[in-house]
Amino acid sequence: MITETKRRAIPVTSAPPTLRLSTNRKTCTSARLKPSGEWAPVPNAFGVSRESCEPHKTPFCESCYAARIERMYPGVRGLVGENYAAVMAYRNRPDELAEMFAALLDTSAAAQRLAGVTAPLFRWQWDGELAHETHAQAIARAHEMRPHVAGWVYTRAHRWAHRFRLASTGRPPDNLAVFLSVDRDNLGSARRAVARHPWLRLAFSGDSWEETTALAGALEQPRGLRCPELTGRVPLVDPETKAGACTTCAHCLPGGAGHVRFSTGKAAPR
Repeated sequence: MITETKRRAIPVTSAPPTLRLSTNRKTCTSARLKPSGEWAPVPNAFGVSRESCEPHKTPFCESCYAARIERMYPGVRGLVGENYAAVMAYRNRPDELAEMFAALLDTSAAAQRLAGVTAPLFRWQWDGELAHETHAQAIARAHEMRPHVAGWVYTRAHRWAHRFRLASTGRPPDNLAVFLSVDRDNLGSARRAVARHPWLRLAFSGDSWEETTALAGALEQPRGLRCPELTGRVPLVDPETKAGACTTCAHCLPGGAGHVRFSTGKAAPR
């Protein structure tokens, strides 16, 4: 007699996607000088692949430094690609994505404190763009949950700027600075966003400092500070403090004053 044993099907589940931090010399709060003479920054940045930029990019984006890095370094391309896939997987799950981002802030803050940093900082989207509206909402919510970590983000997703607002205040949390990236090809959407959300700060980008000044004038806004790392006033990494230029300057951080300008050209600064 043959007895047939029925086997209960075991559901196959995939592991939840993970998010990975990036190191960035310009944004870091602390870095170690290796024997090779290269800096090894403490990770305090997050990026996704340039695929996320497609709905929002302008012709000016052809000069993007992050796109060049992706092309040059397969490891970086893989890392930001994995992050993009993870963020896309949670596009309809804002609470869970916010928790994932908060965990990312925790990991980075712990590493920074281990390096002696007392005020952790975090740079969102060093590469790539907001993948969807939930992405912006989750960044804001994560900083609301982690008030001890200050962060900043630049975005060309002008139509999603409202998603950085907290329901309780109608604006981003105090520990998050939100910049619209503005160039000659997206002035119209920038103008509409600023009219709706006066709390926005602006990052004017052009081929020359003269162009960035003109962009500010076109929006009837103060022209803002020239990025001092680009003008040579602040080193990429300070050899004494071991901090990156953004930490040293602090202009773009929450609590900073006003707009900022970035130029890809060599024209005389103004």
